[in-house]
Amino acid sequence: TTAAGQWQRRAETAEAKAAEAETARIAANTAMAAAQAAESAKAVAEGRAAALQSDVEQHRQQWRSAQHMYEQELLHHADDIKKLNAEEAGRALDAKALAAERERAQAKEDALAKAEALWATQRGEIERARRDAEAKAAGLVSQNTLLHNQLEDAAKAAAAAAPPVPLLGS
Repeated sequence: TTAAGQWQRRAETAEAKAAEAETARIAANTAMAAAQAAESAKAVAEGRAAALQSDVEQHRQQWRSAQHMYEQELLHHADDIKKLNAEEAGRALDAKALAAERERAQAKEDALAKAEALWATQRGEIERARRDAEAKAAGLVSQNTLLHNQLEDAAKAAAAAAPPVPLLGS
């Protein structure tokens, strides 16, 4: 999972908790209204005072419970905000690191392209020098063959024009 995905889940959790807190607050307000109505009825109807007092106490307990739940949700929400801020700070650091890595990768790509261009140029020069050397070697071989043939022809002509040399013992 990515930091953005975690952030999204935390944001959704925080929103759900905020909705629960709103529900709790509404329930608390409702309980308070019911408690006030019960106290008003107590003043009007003394006979029902004991039953209503019990009702009011129950509503007060519900209100306290709702208030406590609301306060807990606020604390959790504050913790979630702290975590979210920490995640955002981490994400910002990750973004900086990513940008730095992209810059380094681009610099390496540029260096590679430059090296490949230099290599292609040098390779072309080496190929040209090799072809020139091969052509020069072929020319020298041809010239050497021609000279060799001329030398053989001259040797044959000299042998034919010169009197035979007597061999010792003949």
